[in-house]
Amino acid sequence: MNIFIKRRFCILFVFALLLLAGCKKEMPSDFSFYAEFGLARSIKVNSSTGTYIFNPGNKQDSVIMKLNFSKQELEKIWKLIYRNKLTEFDSYYIPKDKYQVSPDESYFLQYTINGTNYEIKWEIYTSAKDLKSKKLRSIFTKIAEIASKDPNIAKLKYSFEPY
Repeated sequence: MNIFIKRRFCILFVFALLLLAGCKKEMPSDFSFYAEFGLARSIKVNSSTGTYIFNPGNKQDSVIMKLNFSKQELEKIWKLIYRNKLTEFDSYYIPKDKYQVSPDESYFLQYTINGTNYEIKWEIYTSAKDLKSKKLRSIFTKIAEIASKDPNIAKLKYSFEPY
């Protein structure tokens, strides 16, 4: 009886390892993204062109800077998109949680995976606290975290007039 349990455990263990190995999803070689976020979509990031555009507000000129993502940084963003199943989101996202604050940010994300372009536009109820909203916001938070590692980008500040 003891050998039967050990064999069953070994078979389950090997099956679990094979399942985990098969579930590991690699970032596609053509993965890229374009994101706009912040107050009045004041931040624009394009991983294909390696550009970061910041509009500080109050009719000041936009600041255009180079921002090249490393493969590891792109993989972090890719994994968030994959794990959070963003390909299943509607292209015009409206959360079920109708939580709103002012001033409100707006979000836009366009990305390419295996030759297919996806797009998510989120303009209302962007302070929603439901799970899907948190997942979507996590992508923009990660992009902002990566960008803020650049010392020149970290110095940029908003100068929008208060409402």
